[in-house]
Amino acid sequence: MSFRKILLQGILLLTFCFSFSLRADGLPGEYLLTQRWRDMIAHHSPLTNPALMTEENYISGRIAFAPILDGEYKHGEVGVTVPVGLYQSAGFTFFFSPEGYVFPGGIDEETGSLIPPVDLGDAVLGLSNTNLLFMFSYAWHFWNKLSVGANVKLAYQTTFGDPAMGFGFDLGLTYRLLRHPIIGDHVVGLSTQNLIPPVMKSKFSDTANSAYASDLKVSWVANYWEKRVESALDIDINDFLAAANEFKTLDGKTAAKQIEFDINFKVGVWLLRMLKAYLQFGFNQKELDYWGMALGVNMPSVNNGRDLEVLYQYNIMTSSGNDATGHTVYLRGDFGKHREEVFARRMARLSSLSPNELYNRARKLYAEQKYWDAFFVFSRILVEFPDFFKNDWVQHYRASCEEELDMREVAIKNYQTMKSDFPLSSAVPYTDLGLMRIYYRNGDFSNVTNQFVELSKPNVPDSLRFHGAYLMGQAHMENNEIAKAVQVFSLIPEEHPDYPFAQHAIAICHARLGDDTTAIVTALENTIAFSPKTEAQKEIINRSYLFMGYLFYEE
Repeated sequence: MSFRKILLQGILLLTFCFSFSLRADGLPGEYLLTQRWRDMIAHHSPLTNPALMTEENYISGRIAFAPILDGEYKHGEVGVTVPVGLYQSAGFTFFFSPEGYVFPGGIDEETGSLIPPVDLGDAVLGLSNTNLLFMFSYAWHFWNKLSVGANVKLAYQTTFGDPAMGFGFDLGLTYRLLRHPIIGDHVVGLSTQNLIPPVMKSKFSDTANSAYASDLKVSWVANYWEKRVESALDIDINDFLAAANEFKTLDGKTAAKQIEFDINFKVGVWLLRMLKAYLQFGFNQKELDYWGMALGVNMPSVNNGRDLEVLYQYNIMTSSGNDATGHTVYLRGDFGKHREEVFARRMARLSSLSPNELYNRARKLYAEQKYWDAFFVFSRILVEFPDFFKNDWVQHYRASCEEELDMREVAIKNYQTMKSDFPLSSAVPYTDLGLMRIYYRNGDFSNVTNQFVELSKPNVPDSLRFHGAYLMGQAHMENNEIAKAVQVFSLIPEEHPDYPFAQHAIAICHARLGDDTTAIVTALENTIAFSPKTEAQKEIINRSYLFMGYLFYEE
């Protein structure tokens, strides 16, 4: 199967920017790549890997809120994922990180540096920094066990009164290794964060140090024993796209480029289909970086069998002097119907249509000149409802669609099949007229004559007989039987829609026979006197005016 182009929509991630110089912490936004504060929803979030959204089968909402450093910094994620059909998903995520008043003293206008805060008791004056991120995501299970996804991001930060904004882009790929009720579901993924990084420029970021840090992530997500046990492993290679001159020491000097990696691992159990408990561990290239636990409940029994989860997480940094120990509160739930149920219901609605509904739909398509679509609906009726009481008309209109699509040979065959299957049907004269039209277009004038004989029978409606007369007259003209043509054209009465065409043709016949001009003019006047209702009738009247003008000019 060929790989197809995937549709991308999206927005991005929140960039948490600490107020003082970022050089001590590495590249800008590097700390955003950690997932310890949002670990319990990380594998439901497109920030980790947008392709993971294809694993969500319900409309899924999630919230994570984490106060860091005794609430001085607050990180949050709010997002929703919506299944689209059987194989696609779309999502929107909002990240926020209000950082309060960090340097409330303001900015020194001469040096551009930040002034230390001024203590005014309970009140402080100055500037603040708030980080916001908006992310639109799209994922597609496009081939076999492979899924692909993308994020489009918009990062915005107030930056102490000097707002900055940047756009970013992520890609992700997942492969479903296994799906088994006991051994479990196993999915591996490869994703980028900030493949195209947001570039944030302000008074506090120079050109060389304004692009967000990038990350390459390899993930493994699994659950076992009907989801009673869960585990996940993420290996992050940080700053893999960073230039060497972006690495600096605390005093601002260029440092050697370092590619850092992190390992995050968690394992959890679901007890009594209600209580949930997790352990989480994080490693850097040197040591155990943090560990933590999460406790809560998941109660599908009160949500019609869908997840409804509330968790509290506490993690501890292991390195001395690191006070970034934090708490996180999570809320996650599934809503609506399973994507397969939605698809099955839609298919059921289509398949449960009665033959009458299908017939009306097909006739509507036919009237709208959507002959290809109408052909398939008429064909479906014949296959699924062979005893439908209007199948004589179904066969007629099916062949008529083929005629309109210029599928002449197969139309002739199906017209003849209709006459054979329903010889006494009221649709037979209409079928005879259809056959007569095709024979005329094919230049098969002997069969045109045969069909005119059929249309001249007593049980044929007059309107159809006169349509046949017009075609028969045209066939006589093609065979140079002009007198016969005039005779047949004269059968068509004034109220018939073919009357102006027949009268114009009579004028031509008189001209070809060399008859008196009076006979020609009389026929043309009959055409001009007709009240047109279609564009074709208006056009033949205009041609009659032109013909009459030539006659008068010749005289």
